[in-house]
Amino acid sequence: MAILFCGIVMSHYTHFNLSTVTQITMQQTMRTLAFIAETCVFAYLGLALFSFKHRVEPALVVWSIVLCLVGRACNIFPLAVLCNRFREHQITRKMMFIMWFSG
Repeated sequence: MAILFCGIVMSHYTHFNLSTVTQITMQQTMRTLAFIAETCVFAYLGLALFSFKHRVEPALVVWSIVLCLVGRACNIFPLAVLCNRFREHQITRKMMFIMWFSG
């Protein structure tokens, strides 16, 4: 926790004490390192997929898809109607359906 807090505080103060070129260089370096770390995590997860034998349960697949669609519908449609009360440019039913189905 101390290292995390130190990093947050130091990023707030040290960023503005660097030159403009160094600020840009450090931002690009950190983005590159974050991309590499994310790629390594996804590659590791992808390779772990082949490390054990899988058993496919069609009922689980079907129920998962159905419940995901129902859960999205329970969020998208009421929230879109609520947003329409405070918006000048309304969300149409067609747009709500596209947001629901596309996830």
